[in-house]
Amino acid sequence: MKQDQTNLVSRLRAMAQDRRWQDVAAVIDQEDSITITVASLLVAELSEFGGIPWLQALSRRGASLDEYSSDGVTALGHCIIGAQHRYPTLDLFIELLAAGADPNLPSRSGSTPLQMAIEDNKPEYAIILLLWGADVGGGCALGGAEDARVTANQSGRGWAKDLLRRWCGGNESSLRERLSKS
Repeated sequence: MKQDQTNLVSRLRAMAQDRRWQDVAAVIDQEDSITITVASLLVAELSEFGGIPWLQALSRRGASLDEYSSDGVTALGHCIIGAQHRYPTLDLFIELLAAGADPNLPSRSGSTPLQMAIEDNKPEYAIILLLWGADVGGGCALGGAEDARVTANQSGRGWAKDLLRRWCGGNESSLRERLSKS
């Protein structure tokens, strides 16, 4: 990335961190040098801080919602990280999913958004991901390290173990099946 683009990304991140989302959107709308590649990178880079106005501005530029940030995390992953740091990211998280972000796209280190939600103790994000089609891993048959149930067991999060057990079904019909019928 060119130095001027790196500076722009840094400047917009600082503005988003200060929750100046309208200002970020205004800069995006005015800046002619933002290519689709940079716009896609910005989606991932800015998602940690919440806000929807800048996402709309980047969407107008044709940004991909499934690009990786410089640290290898997707926009959905950054929303979960941002929530850990007390940024209001839940609305943006839902907006990204509604706009087509892939709920199963892992970070470059291999963690899916569902695994990140479990690891970061964010049940509301985990539930939303499941409702938007996140794969538990192995089609609900206990699988390998990519399996969200393995993550739930390793994290010791009782809510996650219970949610995934209910989602996949136990002795009764699964929560997923019951919700699809309503």
